[in-house]
Parts: sequence; C-alpha cells; structure tokens
Amino acid sequence: MKQMIQKLLPFLLLLAAASAQTAPATTPAPAATPATTAASNDWLPKLTGDEDATVKKARTLLTQMIEALGGDNYMNVTTIEQTGITYSFYNGKPNSLGIEFHRLFKFPDKERLELTKQRDVIYIENADVGYEITYKGTAIQEPSSWREYVGRRNYSLENLLHVWLKEPGTQIYYEGSAIAEQRMTEVVTVMNVHNETASIYIDQNSHLPVKKSFTYRSVLDKQKDTEGEIYGNWRMEGPLNTPHSIVRTHNGDYTNQRFIRNVTYNAPMADSLFEAKPTYDPYVLERKLDTREHPKK
Repeated sequence: MKQMIQKLLPFLLLLAAASAQTAPATTPAPAATPATTAASNDWLPKLTGDEDATVKKARTLLTQMIEALGGDNYMNVTTIEQTGITYSFYNGKPNSLGIEFHRLFKFPDKERLELTKQRDVIYIENADVGYEITYKGTAIQEPSSWREYVGRRNYSLENLLHVWLKEPGTQIYYEGSAIAEQRMTEVVTVMNVHNETASIYIDQNSHLPVKKSFTYRSVLDKQKDTEGEIYGNWRMEGPLNTPHSIVRTHNGDYTNQRFIRNVTYNAPMADSLFEAKPTYDPYVLERKLDTREHPKK
C-alpha cells in the first residue's frame, strides 16, 4: 500500500498544481452601478452637504424606487389616461357592484373622472375648484367631497415624487424596515415646507412602492385620521411600471378599490377637458331653509 501511494504521489501533486492554476478567483464581483446615483440626480432634493445616514439611506431607496417605476420616463410623464372598474366600501366591506370609470389626469392638478358606461356622471378638478356634472347640469362640487379630493391629490404618490421632492425645503428620512401587506419593506418619510408628511413603504426586492400613508387632523372632529393607498398587480405599460390595483384606506379600513384595465401615458389632452361652467346651484334650497330657521338680525 505504501509503495502504491509513493508511485501515485507525483501524479497527485501535479493534479493539485493544475487545480490551483485553473481555480476561479474568490474576489467578489463589484456591485452593479445604478443608472442614476442617489448622490447626484435631479429627482431628489438638492444636497446640502451635511446629510446624515438616514437621509443618505432615504435617497438611495427613493432613487431605486423611481428607477423601478421607469426613471426619467416616469418623472417626465405629463398625462395619464386610465379605464377600469371602481368599487366603494363601507366599514371595510364592498357596498357596490362596481362602476366603470374613465380617468384623465394632466400634471400637476387637472383631473377628469367619468363614471358609468354612459360616462354621464363627471367630476372635474382643476387647481382650486371642482365641478360635478350630471343630468341636472353642472354644479360646484360639494365642499366636503372637494376637500377630501384635494387632500388625496396633495398626498398622492405622483404629487410626492413630481412636486414635493422638487420643492425647496423638502426633507426625506429613512424610518427603518416594516412589514406592509405581508411584504418586507423599507420606509421613507417625505416632509414638505408646510410640515406635511407622508410615508412610502418600498418593497425590499422589487423596489416598487407597496403602500403610502399620511396622517392629518379632521376639520370636523379635530381627531387625527390616517389615509393610505395600497398598490398591487404591477405590470409594464410601455417603459413604465404601473399598478393595476389601487386600494384607498381610512384608518386601516378599505374605502375604495380601482382595478385598472388600460393605461396610456403622455396622450395629448386639451385644457378644455378640465373646464366647466356651473348651470345651477344645488344648495339654494338648503341655504333658503337655513335662512328661515336662522334669520339675520
């Protein structure tokens, strides 16, 4: 046995030497460089030079998220057209069979929402005024409904990324990891110059937003309420990653869900689509009754 080993020893040494020469290097490959670095891009607030670790982490996460959404293609979107079905909820449960919708949005603050197959119920939101169009005619939108819409528009994901991030004085922070909709996410908070804040929960794997939430104080009871949006069923629409399911929540309960069938970006939209002229006042009778019950002195 000893003689056999001695005979094989030269061959074993030769084989070991050959293996050492052909073995792959163990040095890890350098990480891929992102298309846009967090330190230098036009998507995020300008650097001041004294950013701490939470700000730098937030910049990295937001950069990854915007790249996942479509990068410059996403940030340069001017119009959005959607069709689909919308459902309303009460106490977290659906209370409607679903209504077809056709939505037009023109950045930054023009929206036209047409409901039903006939598109005969229309809501137009244009900057600081809203209209409701029905078979009765055109009226100024009901005040509480208008306030709710303005709040949603101000805190919308599109507005956070296209408007807030570009405003002077906007700040961003990394809040840590959290489970959202059964997914591991990284949480980034954005605060504008008006001290309004919103948090974005970013999927650790896809880098797409899972949900967004913000808290405000109700004008009615002065209590704090939390509104949220949950994004799902992501699919590519051209160069843009697009959620085809969007759920709105109020203090954790579902209030609305939209299933989006078709999406078109950057289609030309005339400003006249977002204009209207009131033809009647639905609150005339209400004001008359109020005057009779509370006559002026």
